Amino acid sequence: MQFRLRRAAPVSVLLVTILLVACGAEPAPTASPAGPFATPAAGVDIAARDAYNAAICPIFTGILDVEPRLTALRGAGAAGGDRSGHAAEIDAASDDLNVLLDDLEAVPEWSAGANLRFLLITALHAIRARILSVGEDPGAGTAAEALASLPFSSEPMDVAMQSAVSGGLSCENAS
Repeated sequence: MQFRLRRAAPVSVLLVTILLVACGAEPAPTASPAGPFATPAAGVDIAARDAYNAAICPIFTGILDVEPRLTALRGAGAAGGDRSGHAAEIDAASDDLNVLLDDLEAVPEWSAGANLRFLLITALHAIRARILSVGEDPGAGTAAEALASLPFSSEPMDVAMQSAVSGGLSCENAS
């Protein structure tokens, strides 16, 4: 099964794709098998891969946990008007994203997953920056539009996920 994300795919599609691929769904065929029990390709640092998997897999779960809050904020923004009544949700989403970003910063280096980690950090920073700007003045005339247009995922994230999975990313046995 091959996963392709269109440029305008919602973050939730990206997150479900990440979780499915990382937790054992079959990626596109590769020259060498991936997974925790696969014979690693020459030069694969198994310890680095396993440390990366153990650190990043709980982050995927955390992203899925925060996604309903982001979806609700997008919906509130799409409804228009003053978003002052959503200040608590805006602050909570910002805090949740900050925790995820801190966790991503602590993910150990692994060459096959480096681009995925970078793109996740970049995407979550963009979402958090938008939320923080709205949080500064939720009553501003632009607040609703800013929430409604929270950044979406991108095709490079799909490519990075495929690369990481091909290199051995798997959350099946991660702690």
